Amino acid sequence: MGNLLGAPVTEKETHVGTTPEGIPYGVSSMQGWRVHMEDAHITQEELYAIESNVGSGAEVNEIPLDGHSLFAVFDGHGGTFAAMYSGRNFCRVLSRQPKFVDYANFSKEWAE
Repeated sequence: MGNLLGAPVTEKETHVGTTPEGIPYGVSSMQGWRVHMEDAHITQEELYAIESNVGSGAEVNEIPLDGHSLFAVFDGHGGTFAAMYSGRNFCRVLSRQPKFVDYANFSKEWAE
């Protein structure tokens, strides 16, 4: 952190897509003046909650959240590791949170 290049890296990485509901989105990133790309992002078009019973051989139930997507940017000002770790793990951790599972179950019941 703190080291800068003599000139910015202006090459962009761009990804575009459409959610299952037909909502278009796009994300573009550029390294800029930093020595390494420090940012990460998530484009999760479909969300699921993961409900499981604790123990070996536990049953795992994947609960879809229809009409839900997640888009996030993790700025690397806290360091590359923090941004990359968050980008790789956020959805996995969120999907297993008890309150998120409760929300998914409520949404599923309400839709029926």
